[in-house]
Amino acid sequence: MPTSPPLLDQLARGDALADVQQRLVDAADALTRAAYHEAVPAVVRERIQLLAVGGYGRREAFPHADLDIILIYDGEDGDEASAPARLE
Repeated sequence: MPTSPPLLDQLARGDALADVQQRLVDAADALTRAAYHEAVPAVVRERIQLLAVGGYGRREAFPHADLDIILIYDGEDGDEASAPARLE
């Protein structure tokens, strides 16, 4: 898989900041999705929504910024206290 030049190199060669941000967010999306699918069993994924919020959710991420995400669980299948055990 080809790698893109470091962000500062992209800006120095004249790439628009918005284009660099979009590439950064696309890379973060790929990483977040891969980690989510690796960590959360498929049967549980049906009950959980993964949402990007903040600058990341607006697709306005910057280098060294955190990735703000929220996991929303519908909780319909029982006691809330047992949810962590089901996720494990």
